[in-house]
Parts: sequence; C-alpha cells; structure tokens
Amino acid sequence: MSITLKDTPEIMRLAQEGEQLADLMKLQPEVILIRWVNYHLAKAGQSKRIENLGKDLADSTALFYVLNSLDSSKCPLDGINDDDLQSRAQKMITNSQALGVPDIVRAQDICSGNVRVCTLFVAQIFNTKHGLEDLT
Repeated sequence: MSITLKDTPEIMRLAQEGEQLADLMKLQPEVILIRWVNYHLAKAGQSKRIENLGKDLADSTALFYVLNSLDSSKCPLDGINDDDLQSRAQKMITNSQALGVPDIVRAQDICSGNVRVCTLFVAQIFNTKHGLEDLT
C-alpha cells in the first residue's frame, strides 16, 4: 500500500499536539489513514471515530461521511441509512468512483471488514483527494 505523504505537506493537519512532521513520518501508514478518516469525521460534525481499517468501516457509515466531506456534490449521503449493508456499501463505493477513486473494492469486502482491502481502498481515496486544508 502506498500513501503519497512526501507530496502532501498538509498531512501536518493530522498531527497531534506537540507532534512534528518527523513524528508523523515515523507512523505506520495505517495510523495516518485512521487519523485522516477521523479528521474528516470530525469535520463532518460526527462524533463517531474509527480505531481500525476493518470492522470499524464495515457498515460504510464512516466512509460515507469522509467522501461527503471531500465533495458533497459528487458524494451525497443518499443510502447512508439503508438497512441492507451490501446496498449501503455499494452506494458508498459508487460515490468514491464519482470522485475518481479506482474501482478496486466490492461491497462484500467492505461489509466483511476485510482489513487489507479496506486499507488499500482508504489509501486510494486519500491519494485521489485528501481534502486537507493548505497550511498557512
């Protein structure tokens, strides 16, 4: 998995108090992606936070909010309350494709909380559009 950090100085938006860029660069990519998802959940006014890139993403809710935070016109929240988790996941995946994220994941992968596939998918969303504000 690859996250393009070198070309993303805005990654400092994910730093915790007292952390410097060097500290962020030492973190595992998964930790940065979890922080990134939680950053967008907070930006969307959600109290929900994730702790992993598997089961915490299985209901698609967090990713729905992240995608909506990145581009609400291309990624509406339509379907976020679907009772059928496969249907919900498919609508979230369709939103990601509207952003330009490659078609690399199936609804079943999301619903099962497949860590490897979900991690790759979240990295692809990040690399497509990270949505972090410029540093001033």
